[in-house]
Amino acid sequence: MSQRIRVFALGGLDENGKCLFVIEIDNDIFIIEAGLKYPDVTNPGIDAIIPNIAYLKQNKNKVRAYIITHGHDDQMGALPYIYRHVPAPIYGSSATIALIKQYSQSIVPAVKFEFVP
Repeated sequence: MSQRIRVFALGGLDENGKCLFVIEIDNDIFIIEAGLKYPDVTNPGIDAIIPNIAYLKQNKNKVRAYIITHGHDDQMGALPYIYRHVPAPIYGSSATIALIKQYSQSIVPAVKFEFVP
């Protein structure tokens, strides 16, 4: 039985930051990274730029997990914003999970994540 596998980016290509990659295997979606990008001086009043998550919101019932490789803003900084719309278990190292918890409480303290170390 053959599987349909798609790999694509929703951010992080041809730019510094905002990393978010999707691995879609049949009806399962795995999100690798959920980063943000800090705006430059041409975007006054904007604190952060996150990837376009319209595809993930439309397919949130297929999202099985976030896999966060490390605790830098460009890898995990958008997680507090995205997770509210597209919840799924978050996988990462103990250090990465600790950084996500610390960072997220200062951004969106009401978000309750499901972590899998």
